[in-house]
Amino acid sequence: MVESWSASDDRLTWDFRLRDHLAFHDGQKVRGVVASLKRWAVRNDSYGQPFLAASSAIEAIDDAQFKVVLKTPFPVLDAFATLTSPTPFILPERIALTNPFTQIKEAVGSGPFKMVMEEWRPGHQVVFVKNPDYAPRAEPAV
Repeated sequence: MVESWSASDDRLTWDFRLRDHLAFHDGQKVRGVVASLKRWAVRNDSYGQPFLAASSAIEAIDDAQFKVVLKTPFPVLDAFATLTSPTPFILPERIALTNPFTQIKEAVGSGPFKMVMEEWRPGHQVVFVKNPDYAPRAEPAV
């Protein structure tokens, strides 16, 4: 989702810009990234909670930009890219504002495929369909 980022020379201030034309599967524009990151951080004891402890601010600049200000150096990019559970997925803001310890029961993402909840059979079947509104990155895949 991030188009670009920069860090101050002391690595304590990080600025992130989201790609244009990002939308969730329910049609909402991708925004509210800060709410998702804060929800993730509260629940993740390997990266998230230490990230919160090292942060003095995690704030939206506007719908397409957010900033992280640290009190002490921290591997921000490693934390955001982690595959440990829970992973820092970006959710629609209305969902991200749910209590961090309340299970999310909707599958609303922004990627190239959508989960068809009506066809989901836990432990047996999960169906995905192509997301016709997906906006891929501009650069070629590696």
